[in-house]
Amino acid sequence: MNPTRAELKISVARLIETAYSTDKGLTAKIVRSKGSFKLAVDQDGKATLSGSAGVLTFSGDPALKAIGARVKWVSITFANGEGNLIKYNATFSIGLISLSVGGSFDIEELITSCSGLLCRAAKAMQQRNHAYDEQLRNIMGELSMKIWGLILCLLATGCASVGPLDPLYPNYRLYAEAVDANALSADYPLYFSRRVVDQVTGDQAAFAQLGFKAYMLREHSHSAAVGEDSGCLTVNGYGIGGEPLTFYLAYVQEGAEWLIDDVNVVFLEPEQAFSAAAKCPEETRVDAKG
Repeated sequence: MNPTRAELKISVARLIETAYSTDKGLTAKIVRSKGSFKLAVDQDGKATLSGSAGVLTFSGDPALKAIGARVKWVSITFANGEGNLIKYNATFSIGLISLSVGGSFDIEELITSCSGLLCRAAKAMQQRNHAYDEQLRNIMGELSMKIWGLILCLLATGCASVGPLDPLYPNYRLYAEAVDANALSADYPLYFSRRVVDQVTGDQAAFAQLGFKAYMLREHSHSAAVGEDSGCLTVNGYGIGGEPLTFYLAYVQEGAEWLIDDVNVVFLEPEQAFSAAAKCPEETRVDAKG
């Protein structure tokens, strides 16, 4: 099963906690320094927190285990807001697809959320309970049911819109219908490029990522940009509970068919507007190399 929005946000919190447990003094300097700072995790689990005040390295594996997926890399950018507010944008690459999430949190509330246990974070990472995960979820900017209720109310007015016909969206609709009908296991070569098909052969964890459409329960709009032999499709919609999200898909033309070759799923906050223009996945990720 692919990671949820809440699990990604909790992982961001756990990574910051792990940095504090590794070196509280240096982490505090980096977080409190002027300007932005960054946290990156590579495929070997090595995490690097960097900013104008210095660089800290530590193991990010304990913080990422709860995701339940093989994480290829993580890239998170942070920016200081008013008071103790920290804004963040994160991308998690889990292999064939990537997942992006953003939000904000109160750094003091996060640091003290475990009631003085931060100095024992390594142990706490292995003994989380549901109540503490719920606390982290709230701190990391999980949306209130009141806001979701408003969104669902707006959905009832039928505000969905679509762009002009293009060669990409018909392929996406066939793919989406296959997912909804639980028929993807037999039909996925009809919707994905040879590169993707080769990577999922014999790999159940990788194949599960091809079902990313399950994140979106209702479409709102879409737009496409098509070149000579490649293109990009943006699909906006809502997930469970009415959470807004966007799929950014890259397509390649193989013979007469247009096939999905890359995916970034972006979980949006309620104040964020849907993308009105087609963008490719690489344009919407937090750069792992930046």
